[in-house]
Amino acid sequence: MKKLFILFTVGMLGMNSMAQSVTVSFTGKSINDDYLQIDSIKVINLTENKFSVYKYPDTIVDLMTVGINDLNHETNFFKLSQNIPNPFNGTTNFTLSLAESENVSIEVTDMLGRKVLDFNRSLEKGTHSFTLTLGVPQVYFLTAQAKNQKATIKMVNMQSFGGNSNITYNNDNNFTPSLIQKTAKSVSFNPGDTMQYIVYYNGIFTNVVQPQSVSENFVFTFDETVFVDKTPKNRTVLIEEYTGINCGWCPDGHRIADSLVAVHAGVIYNMNIHAGGYAKKYTTPVGTLLNNYFYVSSYPAGVVSREVVNVGGTYKYPISRSAWGYVAQQLYTRQSYVNLDAKTTIDTQTRKLSCEIQAYFTENSAAVNGKNYIHIAILQDSIWGPQSNGQNLYPAMYDPITQKYRHNHMLRELILGVDGENMGGGSKNTMYNKTFTYDIPLVISDEDVKLNHLEVLVFITEGEPSNTEEYQYNKERVIYVTKSNIEFIEEE
Repeated sequence: MKKLFILFTVGMLGMNSMAQSVTVSFTGKSINDDYLQIDSIKVINLTENKFSVYKYPDTIVDLMTVGINDLNHETNFFKLSQNIPNPFNGTTNFTLSLAESENVSIEVTDMLGRKVLDFNRSLEKGTHSFTLTLGVPQVYFLTAQAKNQKATIKMVNMQSFGGNSNITYNNDNNFTPSLIQKTAKSVSFNPGDTMQYIVYYNGIFTNVVQPQSVSENFVFTFDETVFVDKTPKNRTVLIEEYTGINCGWCPDGHRIADSLVAVHAGVIYNMNIHAGGYAKKYTTPVGTLLNNYFYVSSYPAGVVSREVVNVGGTYKYPISRSAWGYVAQQLYTRQSYVNLDAKTTIDTQTRKLSCEIQAYFTENSAAVNGKNYIHIAILQDSIWGPQSNGQNLYPAMYDPITQKYRHNHMLRELILGVDGENMGGGSKNTMYNKTFTYDIPLVISDEDVKLNHLEVLVFITEGEPSNTEEYQYNKERVIYVTKSNIEFIEEE
């Protein structure tokens, strides 16, 4: 069976004196490497807060800075497609559509008009595919002509290909059609702007967020195997406990949080964040940022699902350990609009962590502007070290022989940063699916990172991250949190 896939191309015009264009293209594939037809793409310039949406099917529009073609684009007319990819590294593809059988001449010239290649042949009515190899990196023009019809495209080769140049005609009985450029549009941007590309296929969406300065082809792999539950569920709760080894009451906070997790397994999750004046060990940059962001000033303190809580008429994030369970109960009895699950593998040889996330929206997102953020926390158990008053307030964690305290659920890293990554969608009955990777270091804050002691917590927040102190209004509450299962592998 012939395989076919759709390539969306977006030309982003840099606002500089050279008016250079950057072309980004998007290809959909299955986990079996078959090509898939992408349904739509949302392109967001996060720097300038602008976006465009492209849906299949769409009218083909040649990118003016890349192609030159003044002909009618209807399928029953002579049509030369823009080569894909463009710019390219030695090899690229293009198609030529004919309304009737006729003699065709194709010529490739350099910027000085010197002929590099030509192709002359009688071709039948229909669409014909070609592969073009050009050996020298420079700008080329490809012109196709039949009878009185003529079209030209501009091509940019970025890489030397051994000096060899040729045109290969692909239409034989065994040929699997190349990609089809379905749409090409222009989006204004400045080189270096942070772009977000959200790609939809069959109710599944994924994305890429990155600064964009050069042309690039993105290949998105969609796995239609669903492991997240699609049944509406209640919210789950995250307790972020702020602690330190010199904090005398902190072991009691550890005990209370552990007890809540034990009683409400699969509903309440906790992480211990060593930060502030009492934390002389185990601190991390992300932990310090969170401590400052949530205005934590007394320890132990807990931020429960990042909810703003009215404490005696004062609205605040950090609350006393005696209130953690009460606030958590108010949250896990409420329905969530999104479910979340994750699968993690860790390669014990390379220390490469790979975390696949699925989030299914049972209802439309309630986030401001529909912005939900995904977060991945790396925690570590069984770190033995000092802890003030540990033997008295949490003796189960204290070893009288070594006189050391067992620290669990210790935050080691947020691999997507303190803000997380914008998921880019949140419509009812759609599923977010994305895999993140992380190279696990050998040591974090002077402690060995032992792979078999790691935990991975994944959670979703709603709203736009901000470092502005907020009262009575919370823009980034945790809607759902879950613990990922971990499979240890050893690549050959």
